[in-house]
Amino acid sequence: MKASATAKGVLVVPGELVPAALRLEDKFPFPLENLSVGYLAAGLEARGIAAHIVDGYAERLDPEATARRVLSELAEGDVLGITVLQSTALAARHLCQEVRGAGFTGPIVLGGWAATMAAPELMRYVPQADLLVKGEADDSFAELVMRLREGRTLEGVPGLSWREGEALRSSETAPRNADFTEPRLPRHYAYERSEAVPAHASLPIQGSRGCYWGRCSFCSTAARYGPRGWRMRSVRSLLEELHHPAVAAASHRVFFVDDEFFGPTPPGFARARELAEALISEGSPVEFGIDCLVTGFDPELFALLRRAGLRRVFLGIEAGSNDSLKTFKKGFAVKQVRQTLAGLEALGIDVISGYILFHPYMRLEEVKRSVDFLADELHHEGNPGKFLSRLHPEQGTELWERLRGDGLLRGAFPDWDYAFRDPRVGQLYEALRSATAGLRQEYTRVRLEQRTDLSARDTFRELNRRFRETFESLYQDACREPAITA
Repeated sequence: MKASATAKGVLVVPGELVPAALRLEDKFPFPLENLSVGYLAAGLEARGIAAHIVDGYAERLDPEATARRVLSELAEGDVLGITVLQSTALAARHLCQEVRGAGFTGPIVLGGWAATMAAPELMRYVPQADLLVKGEADDSFAELVMRLREGRTLEGVPGLSWREGEALRSSETAPRNADFTEPRLPRHYAYERSEAVPAHASLPIQGSRGCYWGRCSFCSTAARYGPRGWRMRSVRSLLEELHHPAVAAASHRVFFVDDEFFGPTPPGFARARELAEALISEGSPVEFGIDCLVTGFDPELFALLRRAGLRRVFLGIEAGSNDSLKTFKKGFAVKQVRQTLAGLEALGIDVISGYILFHPYMRLEEVKRSVDFLADELHHEGNPGKFLSRLHPEQGTELWERLRGDGLLRGAFPDWDYAFRDPRVGQLYEALRSATAGLRQEYTRVRLEQRTDLSARDTFRELNRRFRETFESLYQDACREPAITA
């Protein structure tokens, strides 16, 4: 495992296995840039190490195209770093196989959420990789590359694991959470070439790390940081990034990609107010979106943020059933969701709803309530597939542990699955998937045509009407089946 004295870091976001698939970014002005990679690149460059980035996800590259791009950037002796989610582990493994097959013998380093939450499993799954870095690696990855370049020992690099024969060794120095008050600005690599910026994209900005709530049973952030694991940037630091040339390249649209924008703590709300007042005072043209809790809505503060440029809010609503909300440990009830939605609508702020319709512990009547809530309360007339959104268990989360303890967990890393506790719910899900496949395909076809005319909207309404009709029939069939608990 060697790196040359002039090694650069080649940082990769794996491409999708089905790159033409419809994604959230096709419907909302979400960021395409991967901020974790941007922070890693900035950490390398602060030490005088060149950083090359290949973002297969943003560029819709399939695994083969991603591998070709990586190999065109990679020289023998460089360090290859790959950020991995549980959902992209297969693509990461394919990339490593291709790179090794092409003769690259330099160090391959894995990082990201999968590396942090399931290090041994990921290293077994990707045997071509040499090293793994857990946690926030803004500086530890740069430290690792420096040591590899200089031929120094790797002992003491925070959060590092490496192979010794068949064994996996880990540094005694635990991963460190960065002091995020005045962080180094990330490299906004997607905006370095204006022709590469999609017309609908927003510039991602991370205003905080962790989540103050930190209890949602399905959430990797909650499992990683726990309650109160939230750190916020200063207003001065945020304004510095909001004045970055990349903001203008993104048509002054930004999205704060925090797990929770406010905290929610008195200092967090005070910071939001200070930021809003600063943007209003300087006449900033920035339009922005945030991610926050349903319980974080304050009419006066949101009115101020609206004047400052707030245009959309991502709410992790997740369910239209109080029982499901309790399973997810969301900390609010359906009544509070309705109140927050009404308040945001009154201010003219668009809502992007996070929603997990099917989960392993739900009862049959919960499915009906969540479908009706999505259609009637959230006024959903978009992708029929939204009604088939299903929880995917992330290793290391509370819900994953519960599934394992209850004997419902199925499969293996990274393809974890589960049995529904009420088999009728699972049967309903599979019947819906089969019966509505044509509706989902028709929706995707129209969306990929990027049509915004009235006929497209009429098509979406008709597709959703037909979905509801199909659902009602299959739901009644399921209700006639005897209840059997797995």
